[in-house]
Formats: sequence, C-alpha cells, structure tokens
Amino acid sequence: MPKDKPYHLIPTPVPKAKKPRGVYALVIEDFLQSGEESVEVVFDGKSQNTIYQGLYHTLIKSGRTDVVTRRREGRVYLQKAD
Repeated sequence: MPKDKPYHLIPTPVPKAKKPRGVYALVIEDFLQSGEESVEVVFDGKSQNTIYQGLYHTLIKSGRTDVVTRRREGRVYLQKAD
C-alpha cells in the first residue's frame, strides 16, 4: 500500500454482534430461578397481548421447551412445561 495515504486497511473478519438480552429473556430467567411451577407476569403500561407475544417469541427464538406462556382471562402466565 502506498505510504502517501493517512490510513491503513487491515484485512480482518468482522466480530459477531452480541445480542442484547431483552426484558422478556430476563423475565423467563427469573421465573426459572424462582423455582415456582407457574407465575403471572405483569408489566405496568404493557397490554396483555404485548406481554404474551414478547414472551412467546422469546421462547421460540431461544428454542426453550421447558417453559410455556399462557393467556387466561386477560392475564399472562409462565408455566414450566410438563
């Protein structure tokens, strides 16, 4: 490379991006550490549908099969899978 340029280009692979841990992943982790069989999940300012979808998609993307999310009577629950 010519010396007249004020920069250098160095061939190197781009490091993989670290995925930020979302709040729903933390909720699931806290549930598992609690030792409870099931819990109701309540967020101030979030609808029941938003909470359910967030938990559901987090479980699907993580490949977890030991926890399920349920909607009953306008409430959202996490439950250990049978």
